[in-house]
Amino acid sequence: MLKRILFLLLALGLTGLGQADQALENAVLQQEAALKTAMAGADSATLDRLLGDDFHAVWPDEAPADKAEQKNCLTTRFDVDKVETSQVKVRLYNGDTAVVTGLLTFQGLYNGKPMDVPRRFTHVWVKQGHDWKLVSRHLSRSEK
Repeated sequence: MLKRILFLLLALGLTGLGQADQALENAVLQQEAALKTAMAGADSATLDRLLGDDFHAVWPDEAPADKAEQKNCLTTRFDVDKVETSQVKVRLYNGDTAVVTGLLTFQGLYNGKPMDVPRRFTHVWVKQGHDWKLVSRHLSRSEK
């Protein structure tokens, strides 16, 4: 009987951990959605809120970018019609770090030239206080 009770308590505890992980994953995915919306709308204020002060980005064919450079690029050089993501996977670490990978497609103009190029992405989100901040971003060319 004691073994059954211990097993039941253990099972309930593991279920609770799964729900906590799911809540964290959902919070990170909400930030990813807000990032896509901010990129599509060239929303500097939202980008400022989402990007960590120590943000660092690596793009194909571009110099690495800090927070100010990333905001400038997304709000002045891009004229985005649509941002889509797929194949998104979230991995959580210690409840305060998330690594998100997937496929990102921008449609619109970049420096006045048409752009519809898929990119593989890696985003690193860190919980700072009550907010998730994007602290690192890497994009690479992809054939899908």
